[in-house]
Amino acid sequence: MTAQALVMSPSEVRERYATEGSGRIVDEVHESARRCLACAGSAWLGLAALLDRVAPIPDRLIVIIDCAEICEVTARSLMRGSTEMRRICALTAAICGRAAEAAETEHELAEFVDAAHQCARSCRSISEAE
Repeated sequence: MTAQALVMSPSEVRERYATEGSGRIVDEVHESARRCLACAGSAWLGLAALLDRVAPIPDRLIVIIDCAEICEVTARSLMRGSTEMRRICALTAAICGRAAEAAETEHELAEFVDAAHQCARSCRSISEAE
């Protein structure tokens, strides 16, 4: 199976979710996937910068690694149009929220905190869509 086969085009997503608001869900899904990837990227960059100052990573910040990893999985599930995307997004929103709270006091993670809040909002919107 090729990587191309794992990603649905906007028209394929529209077809799968045709009863869900003529295009709105497609835009939301792709935007949420983009925000998940941005969150994961900023988490890894922020943690790398933090490791220059603090090693090992404190236990209270391990949730940031969980956040980065779940965001990567969520982005892939969204782009392939997983039938489980609402439940995956609900979990991602919760983990991103917890990770953002844990990271608020670390200046190296300021961009991550913003990205995590945006990702959480976007995933929450997907998980609550009817």
